[in-house]
Amino acid sequence: MDEVEGAPTRTQIVLFQLGALALCVALLWWLYEGPAGFGRWFDPVCKLLACDYRRHFHPTIADLAGSGLPGVGWFYPPTLAVLTWPFLGQLDVDTAVGVWTACQALLMGVWCILPPHLAGRSEAPVAVGFTVATALSIPVLQVLKWGQLSTALALLVLAAFLALDRGRSTRGGALLGLAVALKVYPVLLLVWPAVRRDVRALVAAAVTTLVLALLLPMLVLGPAGLMAFYGGVQAGMDEAQGWMRMSPGSHFVPTVVARWWGHEALRERLLQPSALLAVGALPLLAAIRRQRTHDAALWAFAVAGGIFPFLVASSWLHYFAYLPVGWLVLARELPRLAPVHRAGVGTLLGASVLFASLIWHQVLYGADARAYAEAAWLLWSDLLVLAGVAWTLVVTRGADAATPR
Repeated sequence: MDEVEGAPTRTQIVLFQLGALALCVALLWWLYEGPAGFGRWFDPVCKLLACDYRRHFHPTIADLAGSGLPGVGWFYPPTLAVLTWPFLGQLDVDTAVGVWTACQALLMGVWCILPPHLAGRSEAPVAVGFTVATALSIPVLQVLKWGQLSTALALLVLAAFLALDRGRSTRGGALLGLAVALKVYPVLLLVWPAVRRDVRALVAAAVTTLVLALLLPMLVLGPAGLMAFYGGVQAGMDEAQGWMRMSPGSHFVPTVVARWWGHEALRERLLQPSALLAVGALPLLAAIRRQRTHDAALWAFAVAGGIFPFLVASSWLHYFAYLPVGWLVLARELPRLAPVHRAGVGTLLGASVLFASLIWHQVLYGADARAYAEAAWLLWSDLLVLAGVAWTLVVTRGADAATPR
């Protein structure tokens, strides 16, 4: 899109964003007294930075050439271990954690800066607001704290959706396949190419997953070793079911409702209704395909990510790293809405950002991460985004949504 005369250029907006990001980092540094303090106090359930990488990822990666079995807490295909072993598997755990955390911080910076410049131009206030809201959001900070993959997966999937929108089905499908091979649950995001009836993308995703989750690991571990690895993953998942079912960190809708009511048996009865609610995303995605021609990838990403807590039994806090894109699409759309709708959607947007923010966490709970998680504020934030998207799609139906602003 052409630059508006007198408005900041894209380069200037990026510089504004970088300045805002630096202020957010300074605030976090002051609040937690550096990275070690952040690891110790941001989520005291584990007082180490990159806790999941240190306890679960690195032992599996480092032992790939040894026993070739998954470590405790590894519930994924061997893809990540196979791809990172040449770089991280030879390092001691402290050095590997440092490298991993530096990569995570870089990805966090990209996630805080890049999306407002995709599929249309964001005004400076929207772009800077996005950066601040993302940098101080609990899901993104949880990724950094635990050393998880959710930010990387979000970037992968958003790149895939943009590729699909630009007619690059094979590339988009391959990126989705990589995401599925790394963590499995992104398989739900194949709903977007399915709604688009993009068979080539679905085939590319399936082939990529097959190669990265089965064939490549088989070359490293051998057929028997691969079967033993997946057998270990299944055993670990079976063992984890006991504590995971009612974990305060899970934002899975049936778990949250059962936790609130104090009846674990309710969780099982809500599995099917929760899945049926997830089906409600299909009309939203179909409407996006019809109404949004220049920025459908961002809208579809916000909705497809929003179904995770209805279907994914773990749905940990870091899974919600996709939320900022939902905030972005709603913020971009507000100026186009009539005043009454602008007020309604703006309220949903503001509440969603607030509930997912470090500010809300600190004001209500201080350092008590467990209490914040038990209240399921990120689930509320997700539901508000979905409601805002649905509201906007209804009131803009028939409008010229194809014209970039």
